[in-house]
Amino acid sequence: MQKTTREGSALRSPAAWIRFLAVVALGTAADLLSKSWAQDGSATEPPFKQFRHLEHYFLNQIKFVWEENPGMVFGMGQGRITFFIIFTLGAIGLLTWLFADSRRGQYCLQGFLALILAGALGNLYDRLKYEHVRDFLRFTVGADWPPWSGDTGLFWPYVFNVADIFITVGVVGLFVIWISAMIRHGRGRSSAKAEST
Repeated sequence: MQKTTREGSALRSPAAWIRFLAVVALGTAADLLSKSWAQDGSATEPPFKQFRHLEHYFLNQIKFVWEENPGMVFGMGQGRITFFIIFTLGAIGLLTWLFADSRRGQYCLQGFLALILAGALGNLYDRLKYEHVRDFLRFTVGADWPPWSGDTGLFWPYVFNVADIFITVGVVGLFVIWISAMIRHGRGRSSAKAEST
C-alpha cells in the first residue's frame, strides 16, 4: 500500500470512517441474520422445508445444508477455538490499521477491507457464543478433478456462510487491487526508463 500523509489518510476523514463502519455493520448484520434464519430452517422436519423453493432461484446450484463447523475451511483446526479467536482479533486490528493508513479516495480498497472485517466479526460472534461457526450453504456444481473434491463429485464440497462470501470477495478484491498497482508501477518504471534513454 502506498504511504499516505496524515492529512490525506482515511484516519482523519469522518466520511471515510462512516462509510467503512456502515459497510462493516451492515455486512455483519446480514451474516448474523442469515445464520439465524438458516438455524430456524434447519430445525424443521425435514430441514429447510419452507426454504427449498429458494433453491430454484439459484438454479439448484446452491443447496441449504446445516453444519456446525468447529474449525475452518477444508476442515482444518477442528476445535481450536482459542486460536481462531486470537487470530481473528489480530486480523481485525490489521484490517482497521490498513483502512486508517489508506487514502481518503480509495473507496474500493476500503470497501473490500470492510467486507473482510464484517465476515471476520460474524464468524467471531459464532465462535464466542456457540464455539463453532454456523454454515448452511453448499455449491452443488459437479466436478471430480479438483484435489479437494475427494469422492464427493462436487467442485466445492465444503459448507459455507455469508461471512465466508464476504471474506472471499474482499480477499479477491484486494488481490486484484494489488496486481493492478504492480502493473501500473511496472509500466511507470518502463516509461521512465524509455524517457531517460
